[in-house]
Amino acid sequence: MHLQGKPKDLQIKRPKENRHPIKGFGIVEEEEARTTVQMISEQNNLPCTTREIQVKKTCKGRQGTTAILALNKEGHQVLNNRPHLYIGWSRCRGFDHFFLPRCTKCAEHGHNAIDCEAPIRDANCVQRGHKRDECRKDPHCHSCDLDGREQRKDHEMMSRDCPVYRDNTERNVRGSPLALSKMTSITEAYYVTQKWN
Repeated sequence: MHLQGKPKDLQIKRPKENRHPIKGFGIVEEEEARTTVQMISEQNNLPCTTREIQVKKTCKGRQGTTAILALNKEGHQVLNNRPHLYIGWSRCRGFDHFFLPRCTKCAEHGHNAIDCEAPIRDANCVQRGHKRDECRKDPHCHSCDLDGREQRKDHEMMSRDCPVYRDNTERNVRGSPLALSKMTSITEAYYVTQKWN
């Protein structure tokens, strides 16, 4: 095998251990979500060290604060078998958190607008040259077109009712690899499968 570049330019990176995200809803105080990971581990009897748990993100919503935690496989299995998660003084609902990227620039699944180099395509009507907030046409799903689906396409690409989005979400929730389709490159599918399995 022939390597490109000078040896001093090459870097070896050790892959991080896969962490499984859990979303917790209904936390009473936002500060509770930022409590120490040691408290989260102790309150929920998790088989994790403090280095194996991360509070990835917190945000306020209608039902209180939402926290997204990243856990090792063992901690994920423990929480997955329980109806509730304890964070500080809050007992909240917890469930798997899966993020399937959807691009608002080119109206396709599998990547974000920040990483997209394609021309602008309206996520509502699929036409090029204008953005969603300027659109006055009926919705039409570009993802369903790319996937070759003949049934219902009368929704915009960002809809949670999109059959392509729902199928990919179900595959990830069941733990099977994300299906390779016309809209997902091998690199993106590998990233998603490695990240969530």
